[in-house]
Amino acid sequence: MNDRDEYFRMWIDLDSLYPFNNKGFLSYLETVWNTTTKAMNNVPGIETIIPDFGNVYALDEIDPVGPIKYFTDGLHDLIKPLEKKLGYTDGYDMRGAAYDWRYYHNQAYFDNLTRIIE
Repeated sequence: MNDRDEYFRMWIDLDSLYPFNNKGFLSYLETVWNTTTKAMNNVPGIETIIPDFGNVYALDEIDPVGPIKYFTDGLHDLIKPLEKKLGYTDGYDMRGAAYDWRYYHNQAYFDNLTRIIE
């Protein structure tokens, strides 16, 4: 199993919206204030990641499978013409930096953003 198989898309995961499911949608969005580090963290046992940071994978389609695929295009309509008509290549001359809005200041995010810009 690769790393991506261990994770799932939480924003539009229909299973997590089912009210009797143990993986409630809102429980994944909770954060906890760490008084020692003065930073927001995920609740214990939950890890959220932005897959392929620096590439447009996480920006293209929010849910690329399932019945709601056609309503969750994200930036798909912008990305595909850049690739097909202008020849841009994801990760080479086309970059993306998805942002986790739950954290008001995330130094690791800013460090990674600086790295892909430079």
